[in-house]
Amino acid sequence: MSRKKTDQCARKNRSAGNEPTFLFNALEVQKLKHKGKNMKTRDGNREDEGNMSKLDYELSSYSNLLVKAMKPIRGQKQLLKRLCLDVDEVLEKCTVNELRRAVYEPYFITSLEGKKLAAHFISKIGVDKFWMLVKKVVTSEKTSKTQCANYGEVLLLAWKNAMKDGAHRLQHRLERIFMDVVYYALQHLRCNKKFMAMLESFGKARNKQVDAMIYRTFEPNLWRCLKAANETVRCNACCLFLPFYPFVSDDDIENAENVSLQQGIIIDLLKDDSYVIRSEACRRTLFILSAYFDIFPLDFIKQCLTQIIDILSVDSIVSVRIAVYEGMRDLLRCGSALNACERALKCLFDNRGINDRCDHVRLAAFKLLNALVGHRFIKAC
Repeated sequence: MSRKKTDQCARKNRSAGNEPTFLFNALEVQKLKHKGKNMKTRDGNREDEGNMSKLDYELSSYSNLLVKAMKPIRGQKQLLKRLCLDVDEVLEKCTVNELRRAVYEPYFITSLEGKKLAAHFISKIGVDKFWMLVKKVVTSEKTSKTQCANYGEVLLLAWKNAMKDGAHRLQHRLERIFMDVVYYALQHLRCNKKFMAMLESFGKARNKQVDAMIYRTFEPNLWRCLKAANETVRCNACCLFLPFYPFVSDDDIENAENVSLQQGIIIDLLKDDSYVIRSEACRRTLFILSAYFDIFPLDFIKQCLTQIIDILSVDSIVSVRIAVYEGMRDLLRCGSALNACERALKCLFDNRGINDRCDHVRLAAFKLLNALVGHRFIKAC
């Protein structure tokens, strides 16, 4: 056989061997395309299931829609928005038990829309019954602080709605509930932290009206608990007083009298016999000084810094000494306190500073020094 014929046979054999490969690849491509179409179809079905169509919404009863809104499924937020727009119809068509069930579910009040709905439900459920339900949930061991904070936001939204609508009776009854929350936050042995969490939203929504409400609802219990003989109650009062400082009434004369009273309370807390209170007071006082340095009298600033730098920085309790260094980092951010801060830092590191016998305190001192790196006006030596 000639060489030419041999090459032709070889080419035929190679082409014959490649044919199944090309056929196999084509089949695989078709399978992949078919699989992709199926996946798209499934995804589309899931989207249809998650996002309820307008027709399904119109055909469903509000009771069924409310049940769906309690579940953490896809489309829940959109459903809650629709229910918010139809809140009057929801209140009319749903029973009290159905509304109570919705408020009881933690996922229902996770989003802002759910909180708004729950705030509207209070008028139909009844303020006292709603508060009984909330107390039952809050005192349960399974309830988280986040859920408690959500209930606090619901109550605050209801109070704002009542104030906006001029429903003074409802507003007054809600403020009575806030007084109960403050009382339990101060004196409940097991769940006081959860009740404190309910009040967190109050501090975030402060304005003239909210400040006056905070003063009215805190005043009956807080002042006397700050002077209580029981250390735990006094500590709870400290943890409630300092984050909400200053307490401002809607009466200017009363405010003028309370300024010196509240400043005196801060000094007393810094000198308290309980090291837990001294630690918390030290940390929070330095933050308060950084926030209101310009409006405090010099005598008050001097008393605070003298107590913190000269006495608490060499306290026998480690947590108190750590609080001094951690709190000073807040004061560093205050431009008006530069001179006072520079002198305080010099005295602070002359006392012990990074030579403290406790490694945790030395670490806190090092972090404070590290915060001075790059500071425009205060240089770390």
